[in-house]
Amino acid sequence: MVNILDFEDAAFAADSVDQQSQAGAGQSSLGSGPLASNVPLGIELDARFRERYFGELDGTPLPNYDKVWPRDLEDPTHTDSGVESVYAVAARVLSAITEYETQARRGLGQRPAAGPGASAATAKSNPADADDEAGTCVVIVSHADTLQITQLAIAGVDLGKFSQYRFRNGEVRQIWASPDCLPDPVPLTFR
Repeated sequence: MVNILDFEDAAFAADSVDQQSQAGAGQSSLGSGPLASNVPLGIELDARFRERYFGELDGTPLPNYDKVWPRDLEDPTHTDSGVESVYAVAARVLSAITEYETQARRGLGQRPAAGPGASAATAKSNPADADDEAGTCVVIVSHADTLQITQLAIAGVDLGKFSQYRFRNGEVRQIWASPDCLPDPVPLTFR
């Protein structure tokens, strides 16, 4: 089995309880690792990796969320029903990644302070740079919308289309600064 912590410069997970469990489960499914307070050692918790806030719709049945994703395709800046915009999610996650990368380049050897979230993504400049010491690999454990938005932001693709690049539960996906890292898009369908 592969241990994701063997291949990263930093690992982050959302600081909410369910993501902490998923971070541990994700690592356990990929390899064994020590756990402390239900979070694998070496995984930093960061609130900036939390799931997207759905405003008035948070905690309601899934069909209510189904109304948001088509609207995101039209306007990724919308905040209808108090929903956190797609752009706002991208900004908070990229701020954490940028903070870590800046610290790593300065040789501080520190990860961002603060708090991350069901699948994981590893972000790297380009897979061809795997042996490049200047590159960084960051493992992010979070929820679907957060990861899908992040992968498009890093790949430089229209953020409004994030819902067409779904993660399966527990999926680990490598992403880098190119649309070539993305799977084929799958348009949303509703039952």
